[in-house]
Amino acid sequence: MKEANWCCGMAGSFALKELEASRKILDRKLANVRATGADTLVTANPGCHLQLAWGVRQSRMKQPVLHIMELLGRVIPG
Repeated sequence: MKEANWCCGMAGSFALKELEASRKILDRKLANVRATGADTLVTANPGCHLQLAWGVRQSRMKQPVLHIMELLGRVIPG
């Protein structure tokens, strides 16, 4: 994904203190997600998970947002 290693805009309390800047960063991240055509959005960071899940809902995107452990739990036989 383009700019995959860039911030989603959460960055600890940044999203709470700098709402407008955080939203612009998130919008850019979600535009890059859309461009992939991926069915699922996966992250390893709990803060990013919250931010991305909120952004996906607000943008009415269809991808579920999963923590990497959720993804592993779905694919590893129990």
